[in-house]
Amino acid sequence: MRKLLSLITVVGVAAAVAVPATAGAANDNLRVFVSNCAKQVYKPKQITVACADAGIIISKVKYSSYGAKTAKGTGTAAVNLCDPNCAAGKTKRFPVKFTLSKVTQCGDSYQFRRLTLTYTKATPPHSKKTIVQPYVCADAPTA
Repeated sequence: MRKLLSLITVVGVAAAVAVPATAGAANDNLRVFVSNCAKQVYKPKQITVACADAGIIISKVKYSSYGAKTAKGTGTAAVNLCDPNCAAGKTKRFPVKFTLSKVTQCGDSYQFRRLTLTYTKATPPHSKKTIVQPYVCADAPTA
């Protein structure tokens, strides 16, 4: 019986130690990165919304919060209007607010996997007021 209790105690302690590693997003001191399409970046000053064509890029990023579960901020979105086509389209700027969320472990680091962007004033032609953009895991940051 004593051996069984010791085994249960060891398993319980091991499980308690393993929780922060698998549920790291709950740790307020966790460094969470943003995908910049190629590498993960911590608190980037510019965020590419759609990596495929870089048709929307948020610049002048100012964070109101940046934590282990979400990051929120504002910026200016440079949007390719694709008129007459995307290759020759003009870029126009729009004020936005954004939220980064859905923290996931990507290799040895954690990354926000979703960006929700909302235009705060005018909305670009043929666009929704709010865009939700998923991100795949990017390469780990370099030291």
